[in-house]
Formats: sequence, C-alpha cells, structure tokens
Amino acid sequence: MRRPLASFFVGLALAGCGGPIAGARQTLPLPAHFTAVARATTDDPDGLRVLWNGGADTSEHGAWIATTHAELEALWERVGAAGPVPEVDLRTHVVIGEAFMNGACMDEIVAVERDAEGRVLLRTEPLVEMCIALAVQDARVVAVPRSVLGERITWFSVDDDDGGAYAFRIPPPSPDASGTVSPGAPSTERDAIASALGTIALPARGTLALRALDDGREVWVAHLPDGRVHVVAADAVSTNDWLRHPVRWDAARGRFATEHDVTGRSVHGGVPLETHAFARVGEDRIAVGEVVSIAPRGTVEPRAAAPAIEGDAMPYASLPVIDQQTLEAVPEGFVARVGADLVTGLDGPPRLCMLPEDPKLRAHFEGCDDTSLALRDAPAEARRGISVVHGPLLVRRRGDTLDLAIADGAGESGWVVEHRIAEPAPAGPTRARGALALDVEASGDTRGAPDGFAIECVPAGGSPDESWSFVAPRDGSFAFELASDHDGAIAIVADDGSPLACNDDRHGHYRSSVAHATLAAGQQVRVIVDGFGGQAGAYRLRATETPALEREGVLALGVTVAGDTSRATDDLSAGCHAPAHDDAWRLEVSEPGRHRVRIEADGWHPLLAAYADGESIPATCGLGTGGGSREETYDLAAGTWWIVVDGAREEDVGAYRLTVERAD
Repeated sequence: MRRPLASFFVGLALAGCGGPIAGARQTLPLPAHFTAVARATTDDPDGLRVLWNGGADTSEHGAWIATTHAELEALWERVGAAGPVPEVDLRTHVVIGEAFMNGACMDEIVAVERDAEGRVLLRTEPLVEMCIALAVQDARVVAVPRSVLGERITWFSVDDDDGGAYAFRIPPPSPDASGTVSPGAPSTERDAIASALGTIALPARGTLALRALDDGREVWVAHLPDGRVHVVAADAVSTNDWLRHPVRWDAARGRFATEHDVTGRSVHGGVPLETHAFARVGEDRIAVGEVVSIAPRGTVEPRAAAPAIEGDAMPYASLPVIDQQTLEAVPEGFVARVGADLVTGLDGPPRLCMLPEDPKLRAHFEGCDDTSLALRDAPAEARRGISVVHGPLLVRRRGDTLDLAIADGAGESGWVVEHRIAEPAPAGPTRARGALALDVEASGDTRGAPDGFAIECVPAGGSPDESWSFVAPRDGSFAFELASDHDGAIAIVADDGSPLACNDDRHGHYRSSVAHATLAAGQQVRVIVDGFGGQAGAYRLRATETPALEREGVLALGVTVAGDTSRATDDLSAGCHAPAHDDAWRLEVSEPGRHRVRIEADGWHPLLAAYADGESIPATCGLGTGGGSREETYDLAAGTWWIVVDGAREEDVGAYRLTVERAD
C-alpha cells in the first residue's frame, strides 16, 4: 500500500525570528512517473520567476520557503544568493530556495510542475553541451505561483546526495505580503531621442540583427513577431569593470551566449545586459539613445519564440584587423579592431602594445612603455606580475587614451615577473682576458667591465663582456662551454669580427651556454663571454674538441653506425630530462611512414629522441633499460629529422651502435 503523503511532514520546522521556513528532509528518489496537474512557466507574465540560479556564498545545504518579506530576506542570505533581495508579490507567489553542491554550469529553469500527490519539480533546459563536474556551491531561488503549489508539497531538490526531497506546508498569505513581481521586459521605446548615438535600419519582424552606431560600436536589434523592438548592447562587462567582451547570439538555443534572452534579461535572475532607449524614425528605422535600465527579473522570452538571426552571430566579425600604426589614423572616437595586446604591467594602467615574441623577453617584460595608449579609468596600482588580454582587441581612442576595450576572444594570461632587465653597462671596448687553452678550464668575472659586444642570439643586451683568444691546435670541431652564476651568454667570433656561433641558454638553462665551431689548424678566434639583459657575474669557461660522427653524421636506412657520447657535449634536453652528453644524427625521410630505431649500448642506459628539423621539442623520446639496448618505432613525416642519442643521467654516456630501418 502506498504510504500517505501526509506522513512525510513529520518534523517540518519553522525558523524563528522571521527566518525562512525549513523543509523536512526526505530521502526519496526523483519520481519515475510524473503527471503534472499544475504548471507555470517563466514566459508567463503571472508565472514562474527565477530570482537566482547560480553560485552561492554559503556552506548550507537544504531547501526553504518564504511567504513574508522578513522570511525572504533571511532566505536570500541563507542560500548565499548574490545582489539585493528582489521584490516579490508574496500574496500571489511563494519563494522557494535551495542550496546544494553542483557542477560548473547551471541549466536554464523554464517551468515548475506539481502532480496530484503534491510532488513539485523544476523543469530545466541545458544552455551548454558539456559541463565540467566541479564540486561548487550553488543556489536556486524561484517565486512560484500559489496556484501551482496547493497547501502541502514535496519539493525535489538538486543535491549532491543520491536523492533528496523537502516537505513543506504552505501557509496562507501574510497580511504584510505585498510587493510586485517584475512584469515582462519593459519597452525602452521613447517618443524621441534628443541625442542619438546612431540611426539604424530596423530588421524585419521576427529577426535579430547586429547594427553599427555612428562610432562603429555595435548593438543587437530584435524585432519580435508582435512588433516589439529591443536594442541590446553587443558587448558586456567582463571579469572587471574596465574590460568588456562581445555578446554572441546562440541561435540553436535562442539565447545570447551570456545566458540572457533576446530582451537582455538574464535567464538566471542575474544582471541584465545593457539596453538602449530608442525611437522610431519612419517605418523601418530607429534612432538609438543611451543605455537605460530594465528590471533584472521578470518574464523571460521563450526559446521557441526566439527570432531568426540575420547576418553574423558574433559582433564585429566583419571588422578588419589593423596594426597600431594604422590605429593612429582612425578618427578619434571610432571603434577599431587592432592586432595588439592589452597589457597590465608592473605599475600604471593597462596599455596597448605588442608582447615580445621571444619567450625569454616575455618572462622579463615589465609592461608597455609610457607612450603606449592607456585605458582610461582602469586601475593603476603597483603589481608583482603581468596580466595580458591577448589581441586582437576592439578599442576606441580618445586623444592619447582608450575609453573602450573589448576582448575579442583570444584569451588572457599572466605571470609573476621574477627578474627585471638590469640597467645596461657603460659602453666601451670588451675587456680582454688572455688565451684559452684546449681542455683547460678558465674563470672570470664580467662585473665592472664595459659593454663592448652585442651577441646576436641574445634578445636583450646591455651586459658587460670579456673576451678570450683561442687557437685551434688542428682541424676539427670544437665546443665552448660556459657555466655562470648569472644569465650568461657566449659567442665565437672570427678575427675579422664575423660571428661563427653563439648561444644564450643551453636547452633552457639560463646559467649554462654552449657554442660549437669548426676550425682549421692555427685558426684564431675570440670567445666572448657576455650576458642577458645587463646581467653580470662570475663564470667558468672550457674549450673541448668534439669527435666527428661517422658518415658526417648522416643516417642511411639499414646501415649501422657507431658512436660514443663520452666526448660529446650536452646540447639537447627539451621535452625529456636528458642531462647527459648527446649525439644528433641527421635522417632524411623521403617517404612518410613508420621507422624502427634500434640502439645497442653496453653498460649504460641510452635515451632516444626524434626531432623534426627546426623544432626545439622532440616528437617523442624514450629511456633504455636492461643493459641499454632499446628499440623505438617512430611515425615520421617526409623531411629532415634528427635522431638524438642522449641519457637520463649525467653518467649515462658511452659507446653505442645505432640502426634505422623502415617498419611498414
């Protein structure tokens, strides 16, 4: 026999001192079969009102109702809803709120239903196809018509438990239950606009379209089938009040991507989009005025009645990207899309400039220079790091500042600036130190020396430098390795001043550099010890001879070559932890396909890696075990590849045999 619903109401409690009415928790699954006998929707002027549907500043779990203003204020605080307490006509509606753990997205609430047993369910529709299942605190607060609820209900909650329901007895309206429920989206139409921002074409009935105002800023114009017109801003405030983002229309769901309906009203009870006043100018044009306020909560336009989109769904999609120099020629006060970044530096306001392309310069970047256009009314305090809104950006220039910045969807990033570019050393001749002998370590200190040489591979100069002379004892390949207590750099320069080789950072390590040069017997070169960005300090320098690889370092399919990394240098490590000495063999792949690489090594464990020519990160790498023999199969595209023999420990060096064959 079915248990009477009335037995569920044992333990129902009323919160004292004007608090909300708490429901009695029941452990019940969601109904498998549900036939509604009463229903209210969000598009009904007298129907369901969504007051809040989103993140909650509370740790509470549960469900409550409010039938008086004091109870509503307490409920709003209990569930942790944002913003001011809404106005609700509590003579005709009962407010129901719940707080629960949820994922990162909230579905749109579209209706509330009650069946003959008094069970009440909210009906929702998804706004996104996928959602991250994060454990975050959320809340829902809705105003439900009393005509839907009846005297006793069981409210089924969205909770982190398997199932949850709350039993309520709905009290009659209180004498102080007054107020008004926000009606449908109010019209912003006026008889006339004194100072129009633009006069634009009205789209056909039943359509939604983007229109540009006189300054190029775009607005959404909705001309609904019943003749109503709504003008909604095509950009909205982003995560801070000085940056905005475009408002895209999602035609598949009949909503703006910001989860607002076509009138600009939030479907979750949040802040509405900006809407403009307008006046009709003839039958097919309107004059658009300034932004005016609309009630944040009220009737939401149904998805099924959403207008058809005319033209682009993304604002400013047809606006071309220009560079900063061209931006200077754009008339003041006009919106333009510029291929630059908005950088909030270590001090001052955000400014428009291009980030350095070099990743090392980016790590030391302190912000745009003071001549760059600054964003008006943005914060200008001191900071520890950089934040970047990546371009292109939509901006509007007013004199030497920007009064509008709209992020165009390229994303944001930021980092702490650990080290700044140092003050440059005084210019002067490079300090000479003497002769550098083969296999003999030399040491020095660049502090106090002038800056006499500019190394082409160092993106930021200004460091003091010293030079050593080296004479090749015989024909051969020579490596020059630098270890410094600062961010050093090294260059090899011929007697006539022409550069032969240079290196700033050995596979990403700022305090280690290595450069290679092939020299003839008796050839003299200068070895320049320099630095990055004005840095200076002590260093150690060594020159060694590196044996030539067999077959000039070129692999042929099916031909085994022999090598020995014990006399090599450590040049490559990116993508794999490989601090040992390494050999790099060139492989020309004429036809793409799978290639088998086999290495045999006695007494040490080699690491194999494959680099496409010109790439700093290997396509793949793997560590040999069990005596050092290893076989890898690589899927290689046509072109030049480098097969690298390395080691995962500094002591992993030695003799080996290497073979490459087709594997398909």
